[in-house]
Amino acid sequence: MRRVVIILVFVLFTGSSHLVFSKSLDEKTFKMEEIVVTATKTPKKLENVPATVTIIGPEQIKAMPARTVGDLLADLPGVQAYEPQGVGCVTPQKVRMRGMAYWGHVLIMIDGQPMNNPFTQIPYLTLIPIKAIDHIEVIRGPFSSLYGSSAGGGIINIITKDGGKRSYVEGWGQKGNFDRSDYGTNMGIVYKNYSLGMFFDHKFVDNYYLHDDHGVDTRNRDYKHDRFHAKLTGSFGENTLFSLSGGTVDGTTGYGIGEYLRVDRKTNLKKHYVNFQLTSSLKNDLELSLRADWLRNKSKTYGETLVTALPPIYRPSVIVTDSSRSRAVANLNYTFFPKHILTVGSEITYEEAEKYTRDMDTGKILEVQRRPGKKADEDDLSHAFYIQYDGLFWKDRFEVVCGLRYDHFERYGSEISPKGTLRWNYHKNGNLKFSVGKGFRAPSLNELYSPPWSIAPFIVYVGNSDLDAETLISYELSLEQYFLQKSVFFRISPYLTKGEDFIDHVRYPDPHNPRGLSKVK
Repeated sequence: MRRVVIILVFVLFTGSSHLVFSKSLDEKTFKMEEIVVTATKTPKKLENVPATVTIIGPEQIKAMPARTVGDLLADLPGVQAYEPQGVGCVTPQKVRMRGMAYWGHVLIMIDGQPMNNPFTQIPYLTLIPIKAIDHIEVIRGPFSSLYGSSAGGGIINIITKDGGKRSYVEGWGQKGNFDRSDYGTNMGIVYKNYSLGMFFDHKFVDNYYLHDDHGVDTRNRDYKHDRFHAKLTGSFGENTLFSLSGGTVDGTTGYGIGEYLRVDRKTNLKKHYVNFQLTSSLKNDLELSLRADWLRNKSKTYGETLVTALPPIYRPSVIVTDSSRSRAVANLNYTFFPKHILTVGSEITYEEAEKYTRDMDTGKILEVQRRPGKKADEDDLSHAFYIQYDGLFWKDRFEVVCGLRYDHFERYGSEISPKGTLRWNYHKNGNLKFSVGKGFRAPSLNELYSPPWSIAPFIVYVGNSDLDAETLISYELSLEQYFLQKSVFFRISPYLTKGEDFIDHVRYPDPHNPRGLSKVK
């Protein structure tokens, strides 16, 4: 299947474009240019990044009444966050960028760690306290040449806070209708060259989608969570910096009472993640970055499963999904000529997952519409190598970026992802950028190996082990110009995206029930 998306994005806004911080030792204030690292894995000023980038800064985040990261993205051109249950975690969320609206086409990262679900590749934007976010880098277009799978539509990298420049403690809270309560604590601990930030928030709301006080809908759709995130930064000597971040999420989303057995339907979610990064300047022209991260996602969905269609027999059930991802990355930046950088890197990732449907009362694995109960227990090892050249020419007026990445997955095969970008600085405050690149999304473990399961009567979902990756080619032209001492910014970005082999569910005839079998294809 092929899909083509052509769109023209226009942006015009006013605002400052610098970050301000204070240095308490000499009471001086410095202004720093906004620096972007995600797009090239090398630090660059925002206006010089060879990509279409937006930064949501600390002042914007503080001023917006946002509940989730999706709320922070709501006003960005060319970006749409779909959160059908608000802060809830049952219905899949997705982010649309560069015309790519399928699940898993945008890579969601926290401090450079991929947070897309290890089993489904679905991103959730409700997993981190807003008060823990320092800024967000939004990079549009395919970046599989550096980041591999799920980066075909773009990247959203959420950069979190450490403890700041001085120690502090602050608490906050809110109370509202439908038993709504929100409260939390933020803390910063600073000692010598170490800075630790810790952020906790609790939320509870009952019937948040309903109007049960008017008798319109009395189904119980409640939600609660406890979220914690922490980040420690510091240095070893003068040339080595480190960052250690991580957190937990424990949430429950209710979505009504079952029609047949009157079971309280809900999903419990637990998520844990840890991310360590070390960056060292080995020489003036050589920088080494090492990263190791781990993510675990476990959910239990309580409801009713149709065991047989004729006659209809339902059992109270729990769909259990437990998945994890472990990853290690080594990245080397070498400046072999002034303003010419070679980036090389290697990445290894191990994913494992299990999924099954069990009887809520007996604990036994259930049949699903006369299909034998089965427990999927799968894993996958992938490795990748990438190389990128970034060079400036003719008095820094032209920049050329060429990159290539090779990924190999045990579960289905290999992908090669090239990309090239040309940036022309035609004016001191203006750039013209053109890029072409390939993006891809590897089929998830869920799409390949999911056992039969169901949350809707008479429809059975099952995986397909013969799937290939989704691929796309994207062409983009971007004209960017600052005016009035950079207080006004103009951007126009036409692009063309061609996609192939998109994965979707297809209904097949099924002898066990009249409405068929839904299988990914």
